[in-house]
Amino acid sequence: MICYAVTIMNTYKTRAPEKRLFCRSLLSLVIPITIQNLITHMVNSADVLMLNYVGQSSMSAVSLANQYQFILGGFFFGITSGTTMLCAQYWGKKDLDSIQAVFGIALKISLTFTLILSLAAVSFPALLMRVFTP
Repeated sequence: MICYAVTIMNTYKTRAPEKRLFCRSLLSLVIPITIQNLITHMVNSADVLMLNYVGQSSMSAVSLANQYQFILGGFFFGITSGTTMLCAQYWGKKDLDSIQAVFGIALKISLTFTLILSLAAVSFPALLMRVFTP
């Protein structure tokens, strides 16, 4: 994403005014998403650095717990990618009702999956940890 943003900035001056507006809009979306991902990865790295001084077993436990965060992130990536594709098609048709329906369905699926994973993590943490390690 960052490479794409740099490419846009390098060719910014040679574009038509309409494309400049698009590039500004795109950068206003790309930069916060990049910062959010950077913060998420920095928190995980800080966990590893802090727990490095505590011990190997603590570091392994945090690594195991991060596996579920990775699964949840992958699930959200898949849902948002599919939702974006469908919404882009409906936007081209100017069908705003279908966009709202698709977004509502994606939101319900995401909330349901998150609630199930959260309840399982609170109710059966040892069982969940045994999925990745004996």
